[in-house]
Parts: sequence; C-alpha cells; structure tokens
Amino acid sequence: MLPTDGAPPTGAGWAAELTWDGVRVLVTTVAGGVHLTDADGRDVTGSYPELAHLDTEHDLVLDGEVVVLDERGRPRPDLLAERVADRRGPDAAAVSLYLADVLCVDGDDLRDRPWDGRRARLEELGLEAWPRVAVAPATTEAAPAAVLELAREQELAGVVAKRRDAAYEPGRTSTAWVRTLVTPPDRLTTDRLATYRGMRDFAATPEPAGGAPSTTAPIFVVQRHRARRLHYDLRLEVDGALASWAVPRGPTLDPAARHMAVRTEDHPMDYASFEGVIPRGQYGGGDVIVWDRGTWTPARTDDPAAALAAGELHLDLDGEKLHGRFVLVRRRGEGSGGKEQWVLVHKRDDHAVDGWDPEDHPHSVTSGRTNDEVAAAPTALWVSEAPAEHAEVPLAPDDPAQQAAASADELAALDALGGRGSWTVGGRELALTNLDKVLVPGDAGPPVTKRDLVRYHARIAPYLLPYLAGRPVNLHRYPDGTARAGFWQKEVPDHAPGWLRRWRNPEAAPDETQQYFVVDSTPALVWLANYGAIELHPWTSRLPDVQQPTWALIDIDPGPAVGFADVLVLARLYRTALAHVGVEAAPKVTGQRGVQIWVPIADGYTFDDTRAWVEKLSRAVGRTVPHLVSWEWHTDRRRGLARLDYTQNAINKTLVAPFSPRPSADAPVSMPITWDELDDPELTPDRWTVRTALDRLAEVGDPLRPLLGRAQTLPSLSA
Repeated sequence: MLPTDGAPPTGAGWAAELTWDGVRVLVTTVAGGVHLTDADGRDVTGSYPELAHLDTEHDLVLDGEVVVLDERGRPRPDLLAERVADRRGPDAAAVSLYLADVLCVDGDDLRDRPWDGRRARLEELGLEAWPRVAVAPATTEAAPAAVLELAREQELAGVVAKRRDAAYEPGRTSTAWVRTLVTPPDRLTTDRLATYRGMRDFAATPEPAGGAPSTTAPIFVVQRHRARRLHYDLRLEVDGALASWAVPRGPTLDPAARHMAVRTEDHPMDYASFEGVIPRGQYGGGDVIVWDRGTWTPARTDDPAAALAAGELHLDLDGEKLHGRFVLVRRRGEGSGGKEQWVLVHKRDDHAVDGWDPEDHPHSVTSGRTNDEVAAAPTALWVSEAPAEHAEVPLAPDDPAQQAAASADELAALDALGGRGSWTVGGRELALTNLDKVLVPGDAGPPVTKRDLVRYHARIAPYLLPYLAGRPVNLHRYPDGTARAGFWQKEVPDHAPGWLRRWRNPEAAPDETQQYFVVDSTPALVWLANYGAIELHPWTSRLPDVQQPTWALIDIDPGPAVGFADVLVLARLYRTALAHVGVEAAPKVTGQRGVQIWVPIADGYTFDDTRAWVEKLSRAVGRTVPHLVSWEWHTDRRRGLARLDYTQNAINKTLVAPFSPRPSADAPVSMPITWDELDDPELTPDRWTVRTALDRLAEVGDPLRPLLGRAQTLPSLSA
C-alpha cells in the first residue's frame, strides 16, 4: 500500500506517523528465518545482514522501513544509498528497521482490519526487543500538520497521515494514506559550521545539526572562558548560528576603550547556554561561565551578515550586564594564525559608563557562580569532539524539578491509562506501551507489571538519581519479563528521545559502545522502565574524568555453599576492619544473595589504586575466616564458597545502583542499610521490594546518602 502525496489532511479520524526517508520493505518471519523484499518484490535480505537474525515465536508479515540514522535520530539517506548499492565496506553505516504495520500473524490475515486494530496488534508483539528494530512512532492525538512541524523541528523526512478506519490495500496507491515531506532545510547554517566541525574529531559521528535558531529576537551570549589564557567569547546569533569573537579584555561599557576582538569559528546554537568544563586536551579546554546573555538588534542595516562581510557592524545589546550601542570594526590585514582582527567599541550613549571593567563583574548570569566555582564543581562539560547536539554532558542534576518524584495527580493519570498511552511526568510527555505486561512474577504479592516498574521509577527518583546523575549507566533489560533471559545494553538506541542525555566515549573502538546513557531526571528513569530496564548499573567514575573513581567497591559474592548468615559474618568483619583503619563506608543488601559495601573516596585515585586497596583489605578479612572464602577466579573452582570481589574496581565494571530493582520474584531492590542492621535477625538480602522500599525510606531514610561525594583519603594498608 502506497501513500498519495499532499498537504496534511484535517478533521477527525486520522493517525499521524513519522516517515524516515528510508527503503520500504516487507518483512516475513518464518521458521526458516527472516526475509526482506523491497517495493519491487526483490529479495534484499542480503543487503541488510544485521536484520537477518530477528527472532520471534510468530510467523509474521510486516510492513517497515529500513533507515540509517545519525546519533541524533535524523535520517541519512546518503549513507543508506550506499547500503542499497551493496557497498558495505568496513565503515559502512548500520541500518535500523522501523515497523509501521502488521499484515499477518500466524496465518491470521489482518489486512481487512482497520489501522487501529492492526496498530494495536503490532505493538502487542513486543518486536522492539529485536536489536536495531523499533515500532514507528505514531499518534492519534495530534493533527498531522502538528506532527509535520515536529518532523521539521527534528529534521526528519516528514509524516504519513493514515485513516484509522482504513484497511490495508497491497500494491495500491491510496488516498487513505497521505504523505507530506518536509522541505529540505537551507544548508547555510550547516555550511557555516564547517570550520567548527573541522576543528573537532567527527570520524565516528555525522555532522552536527547545531541547534534551532531563536524564535523571537536574535540572541547574544558572552562566555568568560579560561583556557590557555583568560578571554571572553562574544557570540551573536546570525542566520541560525553564533558568529563568534574572542575578546581578551572582555566587552565593556567604557566608551573610551578599544578592545581587540579576534574572529573565531562560528559556533552552533546549542553552545549558547553552555556553562561548565571543556576537558583538558580538547580544543578550548578550560572552564566556562555564561557571563552575560540577552538579545541584540542590528543598527544601520537590515542585513547583519552582509555588514559583517563588509567589516563593520553596529548593534544594540540588551543583556543583563551589557546594554547600548556597540560597534565591531574589522582591521585591515590578518592577525597571528591568519585570524581576522576586529575592534569592539561601546558608543557614548545613555548606557555608557566610564572606566567600566568586566573583571569587576565576575559572576555567571545563569548560576551566580564564578569560573573558580564552576571549575571546582562543574555541572556540565562540553565534549569538543562530539556533535553539537550531544556535546554538552551533565555532571550533576541541575534542575531539581526534573528529579522530583511524580506527583499524586501524575500517578493518578498513570493509573488511569489503559495498556498504552501518553503520560506526562516531570514536564515530559512519554509514550508508554504494554503497561500490563508482567515483568517479574509475584511470590509474596501479585506479579510486578511494567506499570508497577514505571510507578516505582517515578516515585524513587529523588533517592536513586543522585547515584546515577553525571555517570554512564549500563542497563540490564528484560523487555519480555524475567521469564525470558535478559541482556545487557549499554548503547543508547537510535529511537531514544533527543532529550535523553548521553555521553559519547571518545576512546571507544568501532565495535564498542559509542554512546552511554546519562540518567539525570525522573522522565529518564520512566523512559528506562518503559524500555524494560529492570537493573541499573552506574559507573563508579563520573564525567568528565571516567578514569578516576569516586567509590571503592567491596562485593561479597556468595557461592552456593555459603548462606546469608555467612555473608553477614563477612560483612561484620569488614565493619570491624574499616572502623579499625578509620574509613567511613556503608553496606547495602543486593536484593539477591549478597552484601556490597561502598567506600567514598577523594579525587586523585585511579582504579588500580582502589582495586589494590580493596584487595588488601579483603585478604585480611578472608584470612580470618578462610573456610568461607575462595580466591579462585573461575566459579567452578570455588567449591561453592564466597568470593570477596575486588576486581569490580575497574572502568566500566559496575555494581547495581542503590534502590535499583532486581530480576527476582516480587522485584526486590538493592537497599542501603546501617552497620547496626547487620545484626538484625530479620535481615535478608531481598527484604525490600518495589512495593515496600518507599515505606522503608520514609521511616529511616537513606544511610548511604551522607557519604555521597565525601572526599575521603584511603589509609595505607600492609599486605
């Protein structure tokens, strides 16, 4: 079935589905495997080997679209064309599959059913568990024209409006489907960012979008930037990008001052709000604050781009520190390094102030902090080598409202949803699916559904997020529930929303995880729950320096011959040992069989340091009860004894987060406890579940929280 082309239809009865500028395929799954055929009936399975291993218990016929997406989720038809031509060299882009319709399930022909019925059946199949596969986003709650604007904003191909009561008509071009494509955007802004891109390493990523222009008056920003030398970066929005100058002595209201301004590369709009740290060794490495911001208007011209090209721009700034008429004038010739030299002047007007010095006004207009304070405790970093839309990475929660627990009204709206629907939490609208699917069986209570997990994530957020924010997070996913084997996922999928924070690992090999989740908000936790992520495992190091741990971890990992009473013996010995050497730490039950102990540490330690320190401490404990402990690496050689595992102190090795659920009956959680609770005869490793954890927290709070961020020196230990 093919769409007609036209304007988005109006009126009731339409669904709107995003389209991706891809290759339409018919996907057939049978016992013998998966077959893909294109619109001309040709078998193209061999052209897309990454889709040839899709596994389902059903015989299906599906309508879909093969696409190549960049890291922001935008279609790349140029890269897809290479795949269609079967040019699959070592650098060929991987494809993804968006499924839009289901025509047949186990011999049941669905083509005569309305779109609504087919769509519901498609979503029930759980096909998003397949790698590199997603169900194409669609809505019945927004007009097709509104979805087209969304596609335009996100730089997608367009929208297909579909009659909700229409059957599927194979081979026909039907007015029941209407396709509207987004007009290709003007490439001027992207081309202006060529120098910006060229000064950064984008070998592993497509070119950046650069961010959306302002919708009202053009903006300006001045960032106080301590790199090799202190300077102020003046940036003016011109035609959708930030024209930029480095001003060593800063802008001033003093009309007698003539300050040099060195023209630098245009920057993407996404950069305008950045305040934080650019890691050392990267282009522009140093600390940055938003020193001033506001809007500006050109004077004496209606074409500021032409005025800049001519070498003289008069402009009026309306900021929080800077006001009035300024002039930028280009000097003749070029300065050092071939860069244009300009002069920045403030005219003598009502806003002029003789002797005004920018260094007398050192605080950020967004946070109130100085460069020293931002450098000491940055809330974000800018990864110069990443695309602009992913370059800013959060290091700590910076919006308390985004980490708040869901309100009673929000939870009531979640309960009122059927099996699927849109739910707004923390200011974000999320599409939730299969809410009544059982994820974890019940034992002491009813089974835990996806709705239960979503609810738990939405309520536990203020307690859980402090242990996740600013860190890469690995997921243990069970999209079909724990009745089937789960799997680890580290890579952020192509279909993840743009607002979900991620960190690109600049050291990753091509076959390694490129982008990790950085979970910093309640909506992010809810999205992960809907994604089937039961377990969350944060790195023990924080951004920007992932080589420097912030915790030393002790993992008491029991074998089958060791009961929980023995685990408690070992945990109490650690309690004694840590108290003896004067080190603060806190235990937590794992939610399964063991106990883990988290030790906060000061900056400056490496993973080698923490691993060696924990090993020395653990071997001292192990010598006290040798009948309980094995040091064998291989499980089958441990004789069922406990392993005091110090090897988790390594980059990208993780332990389950405090308050994270576990994939066992009733969904127990990993709960921090006090040292005294190790003596509680009722303590079990799975004592608290997603249904009781918040009652526990309301009663005793989080014993681990006071140690979060504690700068603690580890004392020397003898071997």
